[in-house]
Amino acid sequence: MKKVSILLAGCGGYGKNYVRGLLDYPEPSWKFEGVVDPMAEKSIYYNELRERNIPIYENMEDFFREHRADLSIIAAPIHTHYEYSMYAMDKGSSVLCEKPVCADANRLDALEKKERETGLFMAVGYQRCFARNILALKRDILDGLFGKPLQFKMMRMPRRGTAYYTRNGWAGKQRFGGEWILDSPLQNACGHEFQLMLFLLGNSPETSADLRSLKAELWRGRPGIENYDAAAVRVDTNADAPIYFYTAHCVHSRDTGPTGEFCFEKGTIHLTVEDGVETFTARFNDGRKKHYESAVEKNNSIQKMLDSVEAVRNKSRPVCTLATVRPHLDCVLKAQEFPITAVAEKDLVRGEENGDEFFYIPGLEEAFSRSYDRAVLPSDINFSV
Repeated sequence: MKKVSILLAGCGGYGKNYVRGLLDYPEPSWKFEGVVDPMAEKSIYYNELRERNIPIYENMEDFFREHRADLSIIAAPIHTHYEYSMYAMDKGSSVLCEKPVCADANRLDALEKKERETGLFMAVGYQRCFARNILALKRDILDGLFGKPLQFKMMRMPRRGTAYYTRNGWAGKQRFGGEWILDSPLQNACGHEFQLMLFLLGNSPETSADLRSLKAELWRGRPGIENYDAAAVRVDTNADAPIYFYTAHCVHSRDTGPTGEFCFEKGTIHLTVEDGVETFTARFNDGRKKHYESAVEKNNSIQKMLDSVEAVRNKSRPVCTLATVRPHLDCVLKAQEFPITAVAEKDLVRGEENGDEFFYIPGLEEAFSRSYDRAVLPSDINFSV
């Protein structure tokens, strides 16, 4: 069978995970056709790509002038996702785009229209949606094993310092390069956890729960950023089960979570992490337990890439596409309508670890933990800075 030709846009940053997968996978069903990256020389794999005769181009136009691609993997900076994806589909290539695809509902509409016009697909790289244990869990939910969903909640607070916010030009920005970015832990860094809850509540294997209403409490702790770096949200969806999510970068602990609790009529599913391994454990009301093996893989780019390649070969569609992630964008845009509490620098605490400077809001980490325990928003426990 003819091999699927693949273009990779972005070989640094997150794109380096795809480089390794494309180069090292045993007996691949694809041909690594080339790389598009104007900053390719900065990639740790630049020399290896050259040595292995992988063509490198500065832009999509030059690549498609000389090659074709059945699948374009977009792992370039966020503000290029829309343009690269549209161009690739115009050239007859399906797309696997890293999250977030965009921060503009009109842009998402245009991408979905392009999908329909071309008959191609655009997969989105929320790796948990492709993980086999998550898909098994969702099948059990859809089959009624747990009964009606009652309430979902999750907390993830990875501290981020100067190294994180200076690694590119768009971190913490609302707009960059003429595109809406709305960079925040809700949209980007911890979007995987938030998307997971919406996905598990979707009423079919490839859908997520639709937004009905949302309330958000937002804070800006990091000096100099445009958007918020702490958020607590309550979401009501068409699944009739409220979602609570607590996420922040401006915290003292290096990394808290992800911790999750998904309550159903017949039992509760707990998400825990130990030594970097995630475990989903279902505890039924009658005392039974069921475990779903870790969603964390050695290279979590591989499964979504394999599934996208297989979808090209079979003329099918991957499980996570633009329609799957629209509810997440709807929530991000709705949250952005709420006011951001900008914490004065005098009320912050400065810390440093391994030469990386960070700032945190005193009491916020504890308030989020207490709110998570009770499934309420921080204002319900009278938290204020």
